[in-house]
Amino acid sequence: MALNRVKGLSDAFLQNTPFYYLDLIAHRDLSASIADRTGVRHESPQILIIDKGECRYHASHMEISAASIQTALA
Repeated sequence: MALNRVKGLSDAFLQNTPFYYLDLIAHRDLSASIADRTGVRHESPQILIIDKGECRYHASHMEISAASIQTALA
């Protein structure tokens, strides 16, 4: 669901912004490390916008939308 909403972003955002998908089942250790470093509790599905090591925006479940992501990246 979250991945489909990210795909709803404009082509300009998708081409100019690096996006990474994390398979939490295969990489729980990495997920835990990200939660520790950002101070954002893990939820799934979830999106984090991290800039210069700081989480600038996060949303989970039904809060995730292309519009809110685009606003946070602007």
